[in-house]
Amino acid sequence: MTKTRKTPSNALGRMLGLRPATNRYTVRRVRIPMRDGVRLVADHYVPHGTAGGPAGTLLVRGPYGRTVPFSLVFARLYAARGYHVVLQSVRGTFGSEGEFEPMVNEAADGADTVAWLREQPWFTGRFATVGLSYLGFTQWALLDDPPPELAAAVITVGPHDFRDSVWGTGAFANDFLAWSDMVARQESPMHRRAISQLTAQRRVTRALRSLPMGESARALLGDGAPWFESWVEHTEDDDPFWDAVRFPAALDRVDVPVLLLSGWQDVFVNQTVRQYRHLRDRGVNVALTVGPWTHTQMLTKGLATCAQESFDWLDAHLAGASPPAPSRHGPGVRHRAGLALPARLASGDH
Repeated sequence: MTKTRKTPSNALGRMLGLRPATNRYTVRRVRIPMRDGVRLVADHYVPHGTAGGPAGTLLVRGPYGRTVPFSLVFARLYAARGYHVVLQSVRGTFGSEGEFEPMVNEAADGADTVAWLREQPWFTGRFATVGLSYLGFTQWALLDDPPPELAAAVITVGPHDFRDSVWGTGAFANDFLAWSDMVARQESPMHRRAISQLTAQRRVTRALRSLPMGESARALLGDGAPWFESWVEHTEDDDPFWDAVRFPAALDRVDVPVLLLSGWQDVFVNQTVRQYRHLRDRGVNVALTVGPWTHTQMLTKGLATCAQESFDWLDAHLAGASPPAPSRHGPGVRHRAGLALPARLASGDH
C-alpha cells in the first residue's frame, strides 16, 4: 500500500495558537471490515519520529469525505503532533461500501471499527474520539456502549438524539432539507458541485415555500436523499422509526473525560447544554465551552478556541501530558463573549 510522505506546515498551527508540530507523518489508505461484510474506507495518519513514542490514537468518523477541511482540522494537525489518526468515511460515502442511511448504522459500524483498531499492531492501546456535527453524533453512537480502550472524547456541536434535532420543537426543522440537499450532491463532479453550492440557498428556499413538504423535497432532491421523506412522515416522539438514531443512554454510560464545544446560535446547542448538565450531575469529568458562533462558524470564527481546547484536553487525558496553564483539562463551563451566560449555567453549581 502506497504511503504518501507529508511535511506538516506550521502555518495553520501558529495561526490557531497551537504548540509547534513535532514530527512528520505518512498517510495510508485502509479498508475496515464490518460485521456484514461491508468495508469502510479510512485514511490512517501515521506519526514518525515522535519523542517517547506516539501520543495516542484518535478515531474520527463522518460522511463528508477525507479531504480539507476535515483532514486538516481533525487529522493533519494531530498527526503532526504525535497522534495516530484514523479518519473514516461512514457507510455509503466517499468510497465506503454499503448504503448511506443517515445516523442509522453508526453504533454498529463504530463498534466494528474499534474491534478492527484493537487488532492493529500499531494501536497505542488507548484512543479518543474527536469531531463536529455528524462527526459528533458518531461519537455518541459509540458511547452508547463505550469500549474499554476509550480514554476521552471531544464532541463539537454533536447531537445524541437525532429525532429531537428534527422534531424537538414540534415543527420540522427545515435545516435538514438543506443538509440533505448538500449531502446528496457532495460527491458530484467538481464543476457540478460548485454550481450546486452557488444555487443551494435559492433552491432550498423555493422548496420550503411549497407544500406539501414531501413533494417539494422530492422535486428538489430527486433520488439523492431517499431518507428525507421518511423524516417528514414520522412525527411522533415514541415512533420506533427513530430508535436507531437516539442515544440517550450514552449520557448514563460514558465515564471518560468529555469536552463539549458549541455556539449559542448552533442548531444543537440545547442538546449540548443537556449533555453537559447530565454528565456533570453524574460526576463525569466534563467541560463545556460555548461561544458566539453558528454551526458552520465552529470551523471558522470558533476554530482557534476549539482547536486549542481540544489539544489541551487530549494531551491531558489521552497523551498524559501536563498541559501548560491556562489549559482546558478540567471540568466546568467556559463562556466566550457574545451573549450573556444563561442562569442555568452561571449559577455556580457547575
